[in-house]
Amino acid sequence: MRNGAAHLYISRRHLAASISALAVVWASPALAETASEADRDYAPTHIIVTGHWDGYAIDDGSTSTKTPTPLIDTPQAVAVVTRDQMDDQNVRQLGDALRYVAGVSMESGEGHRDEVFIRGQESTADFYLDGLRDDAQYYRSLYNVERIEVLKGANALTFGRGGGGGIINRVSKAADLSRVFTTMA
Repeated sequence: MRNGAAHLYISRRHLAASISALAVVWASPALAETASEADRDYAPTHIIVTGHWDGYAIDDGSTSTKTPTPLIDTPQAVAVVTRDQMDDQNVRQLGDALRYVAGVSMESGEGHRDEVFIRGQESTADFYLDGLRDDAQYYRSLYNVERIEVLKGANALTFGRGGGGGIINRVSKAADLSRVFTTMA
C-alpha cells in the first residue's frame, strides 16, 4: 500500500514548477510587441465629415397636449411622420404613411375603409384632423397634410371617447403669409 500511495504523491517542488510553467504559458500573449504609429496606416489621424443632415426629426407636436409642446416633455409615446418623409417615400394615402410607424398596422376593413390597429387594438373612430374628430377611415389625400402624429396609448382624458390603442392626428399645412404673390396683365 505504501508503494501505491507513493506514485500518487506529488512533491511540492513539482507542483510549484507546474504552476510556474502554466503561468508563463498564459502570460505569453501579454509579452507581444505593440505596433508603432507608423505601422498603423489603417487608422487615419483625422476624419473630416462634410454635409448637412436634418433627418425627419421634429421637436414639438400638438397631439398629446393639444398645445405646441416639445415631444420630450410629453407623457406619452408620440410618433411623427413629417412632410419630408412622406415626399421621400412617395406617400399618397394614410396606410402608406403609417407603414413604418412602430405599433401601427393597417388592414382593409369593411366598406373599403382602412382598418387601423394601434398597439393591437382596433381604432375605428380615432382619426383627427388638427385635433378635431374626423371620419377619415376612407381614402383621404395627403396633399395638404404637414405631418401625421400618432399618439400611442390611452387618451380619454385628452380626447374623450376613444380606443385604448391610440389616435392618428393629421396636421394641416399652415398658409405662408410672408410670401407675396402678384400677377400683372
